[in-house]
Amino acid sequence: MLTELEPHPVSQIAFHTLASAGWRLVALTNGSEKSTHQLLEQANLLPFFDRILSCDMVQKTKAPSRRLRFGKTG
Repeated sequence: MLTELEPHPVSQIAFHTLASAGWRLVALTNGSEKSTHQLLEQANLLPFFDRILSCDMVQKTKAPSRRLRFGKTG
């Protein structure tokens, strides 16, 4: 389980820019909502996100096949 999140150095600037421009940010995760909330909070990124959508909510994980296909072609 991921217990620490090291954000990219310019991530706070990027998230602030998006939020200031009116974008609503949502975290989509295969992890639990609780652990993702904690990770974003520890990284000081939580205030930028309006919602956290987790696989717990829909009781399905994100399918990896699409990512694999993109990796082969992109």
